Amino acid sequence: MREKEKIFGVGVLLLIALLALRIYCPMMWINTDKIQSIDPQAPYSCDGEVLNFQGMHIELGPRTFFVDGNISRMADKILPYVYKDLKEALRDLPSGTEEDPSIVYIAPNVYWIDDPDDPAIRRPIQGGTPFGMMLDQSWISLYGLTEHPKNVVIACNRGQTQGAVGNFTMFHFSGDGIRCENLTMGNYCNVDLVYPLDESKNRAKRMTAITQAQLVICQSDKVFAKNCSFISRLNSCPFVGAKRAVFVDCHFECTDDALCGHGIYLGCDLDFYSSKPFWSTQGTGAAFMDCDFNIISQHEQFLTKVGSPVALIDCRFTHPSDDLILEWTKYPKPSLRCYQYNLTLNGKPVLFHAGKPEHTVQLEGKEALNAYRFEYEGKTHYNVYALARRHDDWDPLNQKGLVKAAEKALNENLDNQATMLRLRSSANSIESGREKAKIAVEAFRFYDIPVQEEVIWNIEPKYRHLGRLVKNQEGVFVEGINQGEKAELFLLQASTKSGLQAAVQIEIKPKTLPAPTFNTTPYISVDSKGCFKVNYQLHNPGRADQSAITWYRCTDAKGSNAIPVAVSRFDQPEYSYTAGKDDIGYYLMAEVSPKNIRSEYGASQKAISKAAVTANQISKPYAISTDFRTFPCQYQGEIKEGFWTVDTYKPADTHEYNWATQTSKTWYYGSSQDGAVGYGLLQDGKGARLLYTPVDGNYQDMSIALWVDPCKTAGQGFGSATGQYMDIFIKYDTKTLSGYGLRIIRTTKYANAVDFILMQYENGQSKEISEAISATCYRTNCHISLNVKDNQLTADVYTESQVPEHPDGLPKEVHLQTSIEKNEFGGLGIQHTGSTGSSATMLHQLDVQWN
Repeated sequence: MREKEKIFGVGVLLLIALLALRIYCPMMWINTDKIQSIDPQAPYSCDGEVLNFQGMHIELGPRTFFVDGNISRMADKILPYVYKDLKEALRDLPSGTEEDPSIVYIAPNVYWIDDPDDPAIRRPIQGGTPFGMMLDQSWISLYGLTEHPKNVVIACNRGQTQGAVGNFTMFHFSGDGIRCENLTMGNYCNVDLVYPLDESKNRAKRMTAITQAQLVICQSDKVFAKNCSFISRLNSCPFVGAKRAVFVDCHFECTDDALCGHGIYLGCDLDFYSSKPFWSTQGTGAAFMDCDFNIISQHEQFLTKVGSPVALIDCRFTHPSDDLILEWTKYPKPSLRCYQYNLTLNGKPVLFHAGKPEHTVQLEGKEALNAYRFEYEGKTHYNVYALARRHDDWDPLNQKGLVKAAEKALNENLDNQATMLRLRSSANSIESGREKAKIAVEAFRFYDIPVQEEVIWNIEPKYRHLGRLVKNQEGVFVEGINQGEKAELFLLQASTKSGLQAAVQIEIKPKTLPAPTFNTTPYISVDSKGCFKVNYQLHNPGRADQSAITWYRCTDAKGSNAIPVAVSRFDQPEYSYTAGKDDIGYYLMAEVSPKNIRSEYGASQKAISKAAVTANQISKPYAISTDFRTFPCQYQGEIKEGFWTVDTYKPADTHEYNWATQTSKTWYYGSSQDGAVGYGLLQDGKGARLLYTPVDGNYQDMSIALWVDPCKTAGQGFGSATGQYMDIFIKYDTKTLSGYGLRIIRTTKYANAVDFILMQYENGQSKEISEAISATCYRTNCHISLNVKDNQLTADVYTESQVPEHPDGLPKEVHLQTSIEKNEFGGLGIQHTGSTGSSATMLHQLDVQWN
């Protein structure tokens, strides 16, 4: 048990005295230590042995505890099953069983799982996530003695970079059968705690800038919560990781990446403060029945960041505008199918993903609806039993008898109804006439239990010239019949009589032809403006040239020491290359790998310029301009004059953050998501770095203009305030890592703005040389200018996007200036220490000028 039981057991004389006192003076004992509620609406009493609440007489014992933060310390020490500290009670509570769980009854109060006044920073033990408390018991229940969850509050107030290193999480449960009723779990890192029964327990949020502040991560099965509130913002994570979780009559407040992706939500109300409450759902997804959604985000509301299954049954959405866009996810794959029935927005019927209705399956009049709801004896019943029962018949709401009776009376399938149909292809791409894709079809009850369903196949007319369905004893296959000139996307759809739908997309290529041969050997010509062109002809009748052309600098006419300086992308041959000052003295080589729209690549041939590039062939000797479309992205770790270094690097000022670089992941040219528009250069790995080393010289004034799109759309720029920034170097020595620059960094001050700071670097060490300006302009179409003239360094930043007014009146433009010591460096660079993917920054255009 705990230390107080040792005292209770060892102090025999004291025990005898206490028992005698109880025998001879029972009223004195009770009057001294009787425990009563601070909530007049929910009275209870406890004499240390029996808890009385709403007609229940609960005997306390080895697996039945009572916690009241208002009891005396004497009572806490003497009474073996009565606790003042919830953490202590949870540590002492043993596991129960499914039939007889262990229970902690919790009186109204605020119970801190982590001391909010402790200035120490919480750190994970071995990397990963710092937890307030880790519990491994199974079959334990936390029961609040109230009808109002806000009166029993289990609290912490730490998050990423705000009192913790890592995404601070209040609880980690690893046992099964965790149950919570009539209480609030809140991480008040970015939310004010307002306690209605005692304003002295109110506590202001730690910071206004929203960060990852989590509630419960678990590895548990059979999680159940009823009449509970889960309060946080980013990554709130109420029982995220649960194999099965049922939430009944619960309240949620969150922003992104927050909800349990395996959850069943019944009669819940949810306040969404941003647009993507799920990162993704898992398996058969999440189901909401008879729920209310209060949308506090702007004009678009999605449910998942990564498209995945969701079902919405009898749900109501409210928003200040009837024009709110409701979609499952922002970038749905063609295979995504989600389900809805009887949805409203501000009281009016609404269709999710109305712009792409193929992603929404409406369940009106379909048998599959029985998995979620059914009508019986004049009432609507939500079929939590069918959804949750999986293979072991878990029945958290004791509905099995009702479901079986209704099933018999209605003669309908109510407890074995599939909720998901899935198609999988053995290949993402096939070649007509040579390959087939085998199609696997699977149907599942909720929580991934396979069931048998008869499938109806469908190929829409617009796809029938590309592929056909072949069925034989080995299975179902898609066979390509594309007779066109290019690969096209083919969609196979399937459905069941019950109303489920699924789809799978396959690229179907026409039959591949031999690579074209060269009619003429490639050779290089050059015009008076220094534009070098590779000339060749392919035996390629009637078909577009899609050859890959790579340009190299070489040290001699034999092609020695070749380093790529431009590449072709997206099947667009790069026939020409305009020489710059860094090409002077080098030979230029073009390598052509022949290809047409119907072929693979053939054997390459090379052409080398007749002479080295000369200064009189350069039209702009003191400038660089690139849109990165032909920029070579492969790793190039050498610091070499006239070349770009393309690598990853972990700056010294990020030492307190645990991450490492990978040389295999540097940069890539492509598209991204959210705020990043079109194509550009993106970070592929953490610490992605570009350095340009000019040829040796004495460099004076210098200017850089950079156009970027952060993927983040709210002005926060980066994934979190964990040393995530982008530095733009100017007047920089790439060999010693010394010079000047502009830092754009996410801080804990704001969740919708970043700081801009002028920097100085000396041998890889950084220091700030201006005051930081917090601004909201780091958004799509962001223009960044850096200039050095004489001994003045200036930076100017603005965006062409519309920027909402900030509550704190932060500026929408940045203008910084400071005096610096002159140097002769002419290098430049970009260092990104942030997360990649949806937290990356796309580079669109870079212009550099030396004066």
